[in-house]
Amino acid sequence: MTIPPELEADIVRYYTVEKWRVGTIARQLHVHYTNVERVLRQAGVPLIDSSRSSLIDPLLPFIRQTLKKFPSITASQLHLMVKERGYIGSSSYFRYLIKYYRLRPAIENNLPLLSAEANSPLTTMLGEQAQVAWANFDHINIGSARHPLKAFVIVLQWSHRIFLRFFHEASTENFLRGHVDAFEAWGGLPKVMLYDNVKNDALERQGNAIHIHPVLLEFSSHYRFEPRLSKGKERSRVENTVRYIRESFFASRSFIDIADINRQAEAWCLEQADDRPCHHDKTLTVREAFTKEKHWLLELPSNSYSLNER
Repeated sequence: MTIPPELEADIVRYYTVEKWRVGTIARQLHVHYTNVERVLRQAGVPLIDSSRSSLIDPLLPFIRQTLKKFPSITASQLHLMVKERGYIGSSSYFRYLIKYYRLRPAIENNLPLLSAEANSPLTTMLGEQAQVAWANFDHINIGSARHPLKAFVIVLQWSHRIFLRFFHEASTENFLRGHVDAFEAWGGLPKVMLYDNVKNDALERQGNAIHIHPVLLEFSSHYRFEPRLSKGKERSRVENTVRYIRESFFASRSFIDIADINRQAEAWCLEQADDRPCHHDKTLTVREAFTKEKHWLLELPSNSYSLNER
């Protein structure tokens, strides 16, 4: 059976990042378990004994029964109930699993989602998501020449840590280089990267539909993150961040060249932008929130990704 590249990336990500077992991946993605194992071996992923059990497995009958009887029960309350029954896993991962079990019957039966919690457009889990966008910043004068100026922006959803890098063009190479520089600056990366509906080489159009470009799929498979197109309110985080950059960083500044603007951008991200209060917890600065979130980021792969022109 031929496995599409998108499906191969999903298989590797679910196994290495979400810690799904081979059998779980096979059932949920409708792929035979031998094909799942083959994809993992080809990706160089060491296979662990698939008979290992999850902490939540013994409690699944109770969880399903409780969700069926009380569909609007909160994940926090359900977590307290399973703790009384011996569950010792983290509350954040438990909430992630419960979101899946709420979504599953609704999807399979074509029913509306069971609660606002499951339908929330924004996640607040540590290390889960970041939003990415290009932004036009007019032009920059270097000597007698006038060059276009493009800002590559990534913002972490939970801590609101910003990575900002300027380029003269929004090419695929620069798009990927911006990711790599951000991942290295943070010492890791989130599980999901949300991309705005912008015209760049990492997205491609087929009629009215917009798809992830194969180059970005290959890149995401290397780093084990899920590329996802943002929708609705999901765009607000990066849109607000770009507005903040225009007003708090770019306005009234002068630059010698592209290297100078990037030096100033890096200092601004680590100082002024990091000193602002965290949006969802005003007792923390962005710097302090990122210190908490950093432990939940995915580890960087041991081998680097080639950034040659494509």
